[in-house]
Amino acid sequence: MANFSSFALFRDQILMRVWVWATLTLSPVRRIVVSIKIAVATIVVLMSANVAFACSKQHQQTQSCGVGTVWDAESMTCTKQVSS
Repeated sequence: MANFSSFALFRDQILMRVWVWATLTLSPVRRIVVSIKIAVATIVVLMSANVAFACSKQHQQTQSCGVGTVWDAESMTCTKQVSS
């Protein structure tokens, strides 16, 4: 599994290279357009990563217990069903 900080560093390096290329080779008007596109792309990537991270924190998976057992919310395990 990749380390998130290494991914962020890799992403930042790519964005920096594109920005440098844009500032050195494009006309001033085109440079502004490319800079806006880079900013929008960066915001979209960061927002989607934040949303995915937040959703994974709140997600709870349902669990089925075997026959003769029930889910005990306090201990968060399947316990033997006691009939009265």
